[in-house]
Amino acid sequence: MFTIKEIQKITRGKLINGCSCGKIKGISIDTRSLRKGEAYVAIQGIYQDGHDFIFKALEKKAGLLIVSRPSLKGIPEDVPVLLVQDTTKSLGAIAKVYRSRFRIPVIAITGSAGKTTTKELIAQVLSARYRVLKNHASFNNQWGVPLTLLNLRAHHQAAVIEIGTNFPGEIAYLADIVRPTMAVFTNIGPAHLKGLGSIEAVYKEKTSLLKFLVKKGCVVFNEDDPYLRKLKSRKEIRALSYGTNPQSGIQLKSCFLNKRCIFEGTVNRSLKLRLHTPVVENMKNALAAIACGRLLGLPSDQILKSLEKFRFSNARQDIERVRGITVINDTYNANPLSFKSAVRTLAAIPVKGKRIAVCADMLELGDMSRKLHEELGEFLAQCQIDVVLAHGAYMRFMASVFEKHRSPNSRVKHYSRVSDIGRALSSLCAKGDVVLIKGSRSMKMERVVAYLKSRV
Repeated sequence: MFTIKEIQKITRGKLINGCSCGKIKGISIDTRSLRKGEAYVAIQGIYQDGHDFIFKALEKKAGLLIVSRPSLKGIPEDVPVLLVQDTTKSLGAIAKVYRSRFRIPVIAITGSAGKTTTKELIAQVLSARYRVLKNHASFNNQWGVPLTLLNLRAHHQAAVIEIGTNFPGEIAYLADIVRPTMAVFTNIGPAHLKGLGSIEAVYKEKTSLLKFLVKKGCVVFNEDDPYLRKLKSRKEIRALSYGTNPQSGIQLKSCFLNKRCIFEGTVNRSLKLRLHTPVVENMKNALAAIACGRLLGLPSDQILKSLEKFRFSNARQDIERVRGITVINDTYNANPLSFKSAVRTLAAIPVKGKRIAVCADMLELGDMSRKLHEELGEFLAQCQIDVVLAHGAYMRFMASVFEKHRSPNSRVKHYSRVSDIGRALSSLCAKGDVVLIKGSRSMKMERVVAYLKSRV
């Protein structure tokens, strides 16, 4: 993969131990998956410091240690150790050089919601013709993106890379590493406002990806999004839009949810799109995949067959049946866009019993946290959800607004503990009910799903 001399040059590091004459077989930041002969990069993360695992890396026969601390105590003299200023940036620099070795389509996806699903749908479509590399799960940050690119191999013919952000400049940093040949934008909304400040700043952050789009690269964007429509005025880019708007290049003209909770729709003049999902937003995500397939020359019938075969999962509006109760497991994460999407799904699914929403805090919304939770309460009331169970400090604001606007037959209650929600569901749920469970990742609402499976 690299010689140690090459890595030293890329990272501008100083060899403080061992010699630079060897080669390394790969790059790892996790000693649990580190293989013999690979370089171990000691990342200083939020919760753990990779330097604490140096000796575990030595036990695994690492071929090189990349560190930002100069201590050599206990390290054998023949083990190469490269001292760098910042191990995270060094990881990115190595990945950038490695990515430059490949002349293949590289599609970068970003947006406020739907990134991971869109990434999976695009990869599904392209897999009909190409051997595709994609991020595992949501490995879309300053560590996940470089590590994904470092998994590129000679047999890969395309890469589909999701890019996320938590702070200003992260998209540009990652896009500089990825150097996409195609950029896909799903939407712009109030996500990560604590770090970015405003929706306008979110738009600026997301579209900074365009600075690193290769020459003659393509842009795929959601025509229905008022912010992304601004891209139409940028004459320097070659774009294909998608959405329900008649001006969309790939237009969803109509769609409906059939009795088996499968969405069916018509795209452009007569293309028939079928998705095994009750989530209407996934139809839009599929349009992005159709656009990418078209731009890369795949025939429409092949694209549509690939999408119909796709199966949705991974705690993103994942539908499960639990002893006669339909559970919408959307516990992976939450922001206002994705929360409203989940509520629309809850409202759309045919139901014989009650529609129940278990709602936990949406985090990282900064000064707009209260306002956005209050707006969610009003939205839940408009969708005529029968029962709302709330958890978290911000969801108190949602519950208060829902109480003001609810119909006479609906109800809401706030709970301080997740376990109390589980017990409430035990007595509340009956066959024929549909239960949505959603909240930000750190709220750990998968505990409610587990409780339902074990007790109800």
